[in-house]
Amino acid sequence: EEATDSRITLAYSGDINFSQIIQGFPVISSLSSNLGISEELPTITNPIITIDNFQTSQASFQLRIPNLETTALSSLLEKIGLSGVISNDNFDLTLGEEQVSVTYLGDLSLSNLVQSVPGVEGLGTQLQLPSNITVGSPSITVVNPTDEKPDYQVSASHLPITELSNLLTSQIITLIPENVQSATNELFAQVEKLNLAIGDEEVEVTYDGDVDVISLILSLSNQLGLTLPQAGATLTVPNPILRIQNPKTDPSFDFTVPQLSKEEDTNLLGSIEGLPSYANELLAAATNVDLQLSDSEIRVTYLGEANLSSVINQISTELGYSNTIEQQVTLLNPSLLIREEADNTKFYELILPQIPTGEVMGVLGDLTEVS
Repeated sequence: EEATDSRITLAYSGDINFSQIIQGFPVISSLSSNLGISEELPTITNPIITIDNFQTSQASFQLRIPNLETTALSSLLEKIGLSGVISNDNFDLTLGEEQVSVTYLGDLSLSNLVQSVPGVEGLGTQLQLPSNITVGSPSITVVNPTDEKPDYQVSASHLPITELSNLLTSQIITLIPENVQSATNELFAQVEKLNLAIGDEEVEVTYDGDVDVISLILSLSNQLGLTLPQAGATLTVPNPILRIQNPKTDPSFDFTVPQLSKEEDTNLLGSIEGLPSYANELLAAATNVDLQLSDSEIRVTYLGEANLSSVINQISTELGYSNTIEQQVTLLNPSLLIREEADNTKFYELILPQIPTGEVMGVLGDLTEVS
């Protein structure tokens, strides 16, 4: 057993009845039933259960079953559209909320793998993936595997950047605006390896290592009319992510700087001129954040739970309400959106995900004195 502030990992040793282990996890049990997994796997060996956000009402569960034989699960692979993947290697199977992941325990050609996965092969052709790249333990994730048209994503880790130079410079970089291409290339020069994920409508490149991202943040924030860090500053973070959406038709991009500390976040965003008071309250409430930037907006997502009572009180004051709330309103992963409008004014939006209806009505009742 391993535990952190937000995750518990339970590793079982030996054989266990599959139906028995999933009966306490309705989401996994339902997916397994729909795919007929228990019929093919009555007994599993050394399974691992991961529970994220276990201290909240929004916990998520994953079950990983290691080292399965491809021939033993040919029926499952056919059901989820992966019968065309040619591999004699065993694989790990991971079941989550409405998704299945298959991780092959061997080396495969990246180009051949992408070409054999439904929905992804078209983008693979467009990107002209090098035929000489072999990847170790690639993964295929199938989202909504029981739908008529599931979504697929192929992922490969620790790819040498020297083997991807042509793909990066002539294919991926050309899909982002010219004014940030130079700063993006600077980031590629700082790492030796990348993680690559390819879906039907998305390409995701994760820089494998520590990267100073300040030049790209400067380029994007200046385009939004925001003065963030000063010239000469540095901000080194592990594993930032470049994501390109709709690459085949109308490409757009965003860049994620993961898990900034409260101090780093405040230094970057706290001095934005005109930042609403509730946004400053939100900055003060969070410990770690993900910062996501594009050429049109900045999104700050607060990692974990945050008590937003003071934030809601600030918003109510700005809306003209004189009442405040005393109770705690604790939410998981709230986010703040900052966008520049066509008239160069700033638009701010506070996003509160999955807030219980009863809690919303209680807060509104306290603020408006309407029950």
